[in-house]
Parts: sequence; C-alpha cells; structure tokens
Amino acid sequence: MRKTSVIPASNLAEVQDLKDFIRKIELELIHNPSEKLAENLTKILCSTGSSIYYSEALESFYIDLAQKNHDTHIHNAHAVERNSILHVMTLCYTSGGHTRVVERWIQSAPKQESHSVVLINQCPAQETPPLLRQAIEEKKGQLITFTQNKSITQKANELRKIAQGYEYIVLHHHMHDPVPLMAFASPDFKRPVITFNHAGHMFWLGRNATDLIVDIEESQNIITTKKRGIANSIICPLPYIKDDDANIPQNKETLRHELGLPINSPILISMAQAYKYTEV
Repeated sequence: MRKTSVIPASNLAEVQDLKDFIRKIELELIHNPSEKLAENLTKILCSTGSSIYYSEALESFYIDLAQKNHDTHIHNAHAVERNSILHVMTLCYTSGGHTRVVERWIQSAPKQESHSVVLINQCPAQETPPLLRQAIEEKKGQLITFTQNKSITQKANELRKIAQGYEYIVLHHHMHDPVPLMAFASPDFKRPVITFNHAGHMFWLGRNATDLIVDIEESQNIITTKKRGIANSIICPLPYIKDDDANIPQNKETLRHELGLPINSPILISMAQAYKYTEV
C-alpha cells in the first residue's frame, strides 16, 4: 500500500498558494472558456503536488465542448456484441506496467470474451508491443489506432461511435487525456464504463465518464471516495505471475551470499522504470 505523503509544515503555505492559483484559473475558465486555458490548467494539475484530484470546472468545460461538437448521427441503435470489451488507451508502451495490465487482462479473460483496444494518441513511430497485438488477436478483437491529425472533439465522436458496439468499456487513459471524458460523459451513451485507476495518487480527467472505479490499493480508494467523490468503486489488488522455471534461490541466505551481502542484511525489491527513481 502506498503511504500518503506528509507535507512538511514549511511547504504548506506553498501548497495553499498553488491551490489558490489553480482556483483562480478555474474561475477564469468558467467565465471565459478556452481550450488552451483548459489544456494549460490540466498540465498544471497533472504535474504539481497540489493535492487536488478532481476539477468540476475542467470536466464541465470538456463536457460542454463535446456537446457543442456532438455528432448527431451517433446514437444507441448499434447492435451490441455480447461478451465484448473495449479497452481505451491514450498510448501503449513496450516497457512499464501500464500496457502489461491491458495485455494480461486480455490474456486471462474467458475464451468467450472478445477484447479490442483503441489507441487515442499513439504516434506512428511508437512501436505497438507484440504481446498486446497477440493478445488481441487471440481474443478475436481489433487494434484501432486514431490518426494524429484529428482534434479532440473528432476523436471523442469517433470513440463514442466505436464504443456503441461493445458491451463494456474499460478506460486506461492518461491523466491529461480529455477524449474519454468527452466521449462517455454524454447522456446519450448508455454502455457501462469502467476506469482502471492506474494513476490513483494523481489528478486525472474522467470522473464524470465512469460508472465504476477499479483501484489497486487502499490509499487510492480513499482518494477515490473522499477526494474525487466517487462512491461506486472496488479494490482489486494486482496479481503477479509466478514462473516456476525461474532460477530463484531457495532461501534468503543463498541470495545474500550471491549478492555479497552480510548475512543479516535486509533485502528490498522494487520494480519500475528508471525515471521513477532518485539516486540515494
């Protein structure tokens, strides 16, 4: 479980100043709506430790923007394929846990289910992981990549149209991505939307688009319910895959010997991409 960070007393004033600054921008957005201002506010909220996890002003702006550019030809008359799931991602990666979750979700799904993936903002130069492609093919799904030259309103309309044909929608989008919010917060979209809360400790867009939050730890769930005001949530701890063929030492003494550590040294294991670590 990730422990909640304790802000030193000396920094509390700075945090409050940041919150006051953000509230001023929210008021400006309400009175003078601007897509650029909304984008800049989102960047600030996603990149600073303001302890703000949800912005009604931002979500309302993007919902209104979607409604003003709503494709009236999109409706709920589409035939829904039974046992079909659409996973929505902003980007996928060859490394890190974000894409691995989607891969393993699809791999471990029952055979009768069909799983497809939409990539909202994948650059042509970015490699799509072979395991993701393979998992989608094995579950008789589709890999759909949006072109880069479309606006967020065009992508939202296209995403809503595609999603009409699926029984369930699962969001794995990036925190700053407004497209799922714009696509699924519309009152005429009736499919269940599940958000896998992979960035539960941070601000993200999409509260008004989701019907169920899947948290992966208790501290995330506290933020989900208390800070974001989302009541419909569950905690689903991440499993690990045990490789019985791996060359794992049978006891800690053997491991300490192989690593050249004193016999009573504690052993800690941490796994993440390099940018998440600070040298000590």
